[in-house]
Amino acid sequence: MVGIAVFADERHQGFHWNPSTGYTPLPGVAGVPGEFRSYAATSNAAGSLVGGWMLAPNYMQPIVWDLATSNAAIPIPLLGGDTVGEIKDIADDASVAIGTSYASPSSHPRAFRWTASAGTTELPVPAGMRDAAADCVSADGEVVFGQAKRIGGAEKMLVRWDAQGRSELLANLPTGHTKL
Repeated sequence: MVGIAVFADERHQGFHWNPSTGYTPLPGVAGVPGEFRSYAATSNAAGSLVGGWMLAPNYMQPIVWDLATSNAAIPIPLLGGDTVGEIKDIADDASVAIGTSYASPSSHPRAFRWTASAGTTELPVPAGMRDAAADCVSADGEVVFGQAKRIGGAEKMLVRWDAQGRSELLANLPTGHTKL
């Protein structure tokens, strides 16, 4: 299980808990202002990789913690020109994290996939769409699901990206739903 502990002095710190090891606090990136504002949002099935973000004064840094080697925060590079991002999901059986990156908190989202070997790569927006956000990844890390909006409209569509980053529109999101 992962989550966020909020302390009396307003610090936020991500944590990981399991029955064997108990509560493990997850630090932010060492030496970066705001390092104690870490947020844990997801983990793989084994609990060895945890994903989330760190809040700093002028940005939101996506982070992965590799608990198999240490609990040090690994900053995930944002897409070019972006200052805000978050890890949304981690594959259960592969070292793949997916998330969303933004130029600013009010800008259009861009979906990404991250691996230690390939780094951060943008998942392309399907033709006729904009504002892609990645929400979940398959257990093997090969397929990413998310959403995008039609250009010129607010209609959100379900999107699937394959291992090569090719996008495919699947369907409209159900009426009333705005996210997966």
